[in-house]
Amino acid sequence: MKNIVSISLVITLFAFLTSCEKKSQKPEEIKSIVLEPQIHDNGYDSRPTLADEFTDIEIISLENRDECLLSDVRKMIVTDSAMIFFSRNPIEKTISFSLNGQYRNCFGDKGNAKGEYRNVQNVATSFSGDTIVMIDIPDIKLYDSDGKYLSSLPIKNTIGAEDIFLTDKGAFLGYFHRQETGIMSFYDKSFKNKKDIIKTPVNPFGYTWGSGNLNFIQKDRNTILCLDGLTTSFYAFDINSPEDVTRYSFHLDGVLTEEEARKNMGTEEVELFTVYSFLIYNGMVRGVILKSGECYDFKFSLSGKTVELIHHKDLDYSFDYCHSGFFYKIVTAEDLLDFMDESKRYMEPIRELLGNSLSNLKGKISPTDNHYVIKMRLKE
Repeated sequence: MKNIVSISLVITLFAFLTSCEKKSQKPEEIKSIVLEPQIHDNGYDSRPTLADEFTDIEIISLENRDECLLSDVRKMIVTDSAMIFFSRNPIEKTISFSLNGQYRNCFGDKGNAKGEYRNVQNVATSFSGDTIVMIDIPDIKLYDSDGKYLSSLPIKNTIGAEDIFLTDKGAFLGYFHRQETGIMSFYDKSFKNKKDIIKTPVNPFGYTWGSGNLNFIQKDRNTILCLDGLTTSFYAFDINSPEDVTRYSFHLDGVLTEEEARKNMGTEEVELFTVYSFLIYNGMVRGVILKSGECYDFKFSLSGKTVELIHHKDLDYSFDYCHSGFFYKIVTAEDLLDFMDESKRYMEPIRELLGNSLSNLKGKISPTDNHYVIKMRLKE
């Protein structure tokens, strides 16, 4: 599993968006589902493997050129024609590769000129996938799939959204550290007439907990799902009727709540369950929930009231993206070399899972290679 990463936030004195005109709205009744855990672990030999759920596994090598080397990848996005990576170090870069790993282009450059970015918090794509969206405080910048700068959306504030989903009618923005009046809010195409979908008191929280990547807002058919890391819960609603919201939370001892988060703010290690990663596909949410010394894969259906907690023999559910039934996981060259090391007998289940896709790379991998991507298809 990749090391947990923390998002870089700029949390200042809270202020409302000066370019937005608020609609009056009564507090909404949010349906709440508490997921009852079902633990599936009767010992190592009985543990499942990802091969029980996934097939057609392949490993994609990303082109190894200086201009496209990845480091500290915070987010991956897959479209019909490209894999896109947001990398933070040594500088922020958003890089596009073809689906077979060939370098395509970068999006913008760091700087102050038109079309350049200064402080990217997150990246996303439009509903159709042909527009790349950068949350660049204080604005949102748009690029086409070839990296050409298109325009900026005028969000004039010093807070900055943490994730965005752009539609033909406007945008859903996520503010997950209580720096705005909604965890999720909707803006029309001119970024006015703001509507809070999931209302919250404004009480900025300056420390980060939650997902190990920046994939906070996800779409599955007509469903929008977002993670609220401060309460270890998910919110789901139909994109066409966002006033009907359902909250999913875990019935687990020692799960992170906002009260505990504020009480332990700044503490290096807290013995509380937090969500590390998640993906939704066909109404099923898969991910990883962990606390120090304890880690489970989890799986639950939006139509159910239970959550399966699983230990797999091989890899886990810490996927980075899902597109058209394929799940993607970013790995380093060092990861693959570890998998291949036959002196590490505990890696044998991973070797069995990856099979020929890993064997075919034997003797061809260097520790200085660019990142690799493991791709697998969910069995229907």
